[in-house]
Amino acid sequence: MRLAPSLACAALAAVALTGCRGTAQATRGAGSEDLSNLTPASHYYPLGLGSRWSYRVTDRDEPVVIELVDRQGDFHVDRSGQKLASDEVGIHDGRRYLLQNPVRTGTSWRNVVSATATEHYRILSAKAPCEVSAGSFDDCARVESRQRVDDAVTLVNTMTFARGVGLVRVEVVAETPSGKVPQSTLELSDFDLKTDAASMD
Repeated sequence: MRLAPSLACAALAAVALTGCRGTAQATRGAGSEDLSNLTPASHYYPLGLGSRWSYRVTDRDEPVVIELVDRQGDFHVDRSGQKLASDEVGIHDGRRYLLQNPVRTGTSWRNVVSATATEHYRILSAKAPCEVSAGSFDDCARVESRQRVDDAVTLVNTMTFARGVGLVRVEVVAETPSGKVPQSTLELSDFDLKTDAASMD
């Protein structure tokens, strides 16, 4: 069983700026806990003009390439017009938070993507090693996103972010009454990171 292409596209767009659009509103937690000893979410997705990430995607011959080519306010913008930014809450695309502070196992949040759909996020692990085609990394955070498609199907995205690199892997699975059905996998194969001139001042 495969979900419709539009749903698969939406799943990957949520984590890799691959071109599906929508609107979302993230809920934010509150509290006075001292989190100064934890690594900020922004370190797991460094943004700079000219930065480029290339991904291998299942069922696609050509790689998906994300390159940041413009700035619009707080957002970095890729060639397709998709946006990405970081703030005190975490990393977001203006529609949903992909990674949220504090970056530690168990942190959870939700993104309201429509009047009838909500994505539920949870950090499965943090500060753990990971390995993809682009290399091995010592400090990675794995995030699970779950969205109920209908009464029988839940779409599950498992995203891995490497500190100092960005998004390195996405696995999309549909949970159905008959079991888990793989939908798509995206894996970092190459990257070239740049630093904004403004951030070097």
